[in-house]
Amino acid sequence: MAGDVRRAAALLPVEHPARVLAEYVLEVTGRLLAVRLEGTVRCAQDRARLVRELYQHLDRLSDLTPHTTAAP
Repeated sequence: MAGDVRRAAALLPVEHPARVLAEYVLEVTGRLLAVRLEGTVRCAQDRARLVRELYQHLDRLSDLTPHTTAAP
């Protein structure tokens, strides 16, 4: 999912606000994914929120870059 966001953001100009935001989100995502998984409901919920946020950003980027296609 993060790769899809990264590819969609790369289609925008470097200074485009959506690209800057996507790069920030990817940086935060990388830090969050580096945290060790725990077998708790809270950990699963945190990962689910992260995936939902990535999908939301991908949707926004896809609206700005009509040639972007997400991997299934």
